[in-house]
Amino acid sequence: MIWKVTTPRSMLGQSLKSCDGGQQMNFNARIPAQARPPHEFDFEGAVLRTLDFSGINFTFANLKRVDARKTIFARVNFRDADLTGADLRGADLTGARNLTIEQLQSAVIDGSTKLPDYIDRSQLRLAPAG
Repeated sequence: MIWKVTTPRSMLGQSLKSCDGGQQMNFNARIPAQARPPHEFDFEGAVLRTLDFSGINFTFANLKRVDARKTIFARVNFRDADLTGADLRGADLTGARNLTIEQLQSAVIDGSTKLPDYIDRSQLRLAPAG
């Protein structure tokens, strides 16, 4: 099941609804009062599997050690986001902006991770299959 973020501007207390119109769940992200513009999301260690974050601005986001397997990050802005230890196996990063080789080298990706066109997969370490 894929969960779609319904409002890209703020996710604090945001309700997420599955793409097929099914169940809903509550979702909370910590956004510090001193957050740098436009947002500073802190998802450190969170399980974000199969969510759809298409078009979200993750500038300055803390995504350390998130489990984001099979998550959609299409057209997401990753400028200055921390992806250290993020599990992005099978994630869709198609059209992601400001994503660097260095950020991806600090994350876990595999052959099924969809990368933006400007990223050279040969420069990355892939997680072993399985």
